[in-house]
Amino acid sequence: MLISCGAALLNLRLAMVAAGRRPEVTITADRSGGTLLAEVRPGAPVVLSAEESTLFTAIARRRSNRLPFEERQVPGEIVKEMTMAAEAEGARLWVVGRDVTRSVLDVIRQAEQELVADAGYRDELDLWTADRHRLDGVPRYAFAPRPGPGEPPMRDFGLDWWHIVRPGARFERMPQLAALATAGEGPGTWLMAGQALQRVLLTATAHGVATSLFTQPLDLQDMRLQPAEYEKGTHLQSVIRFGYGPPAPSAPRRPITAVLDVL
Repeated sequence: MLISCGAALLNLRLAMVAAGRRPEVTITADRSGGTLLAEVRPGAPVVLSAEESTLFTAIARRRSNRLPFEERQVPGEIVKEMTMAAEAEGARLWVVGRDVTRSVLDVIRQAEQELVADAGYRDELDLWTADRHRLDGVPRYAFAPRPGPGEPPMRDFGLDWWHIVRPGARFERMPQLAALATAGEGPGTWLMAGQALQRVLLTATAHGVATSLFTQPLDLQDMRLQPAEYEKGTHLQSVIRFGYGPPAPSAPRRPITAVLDVL
């Protein structure tokens, strides 16, 4: 949840720069008590750079794409920009080597099976994925189709458990994965990781690269992917699947009046 808040914080920072003011950010997430994570105030006037303009424009187009991707590889120069985006926010991004991709997918698949077998987890999924008249959550039209054997273990949102048939589709056999990691853990670090993750995702979006996340192993506190393609001593925060795919539908968003208090 704090990683998601970090992603929102980066969006706010970009929006403030787009409005012509430098954001002055004070991180409060590590302080004891309360739920205030950060304070952001408008600073001195600033000119929007070309990079910031590109990222700001990408906010409205960025979404999780759970559809099958093409087999073609993302060019190295784009992957390098994604890596630099993570570093700009204090995190590290490692591309998972093809020699260990299968083992990483196996861990994700096992975690997905354990999660869906948990009744509490299924109840939570139902709260924000059911087809209701609501302004947030993940609607069923944004779910992934059913992958075939050996293909990426896309989150099924509990449909398999309830024996709800998903249409099948052919996914890429060898997905491109990247691991986002940080030097530490804790609320402030997770907030930083979210900002790094969002900058990576916006960078990919700006280049027409689709992304989705594999967070199942991280949802289990007793299960972590072993350091294979990311540096030992760091803490894994997300696994990103990236590539080229068809346009993905957008999920609903709350209106700004529902999330902003005007003082």
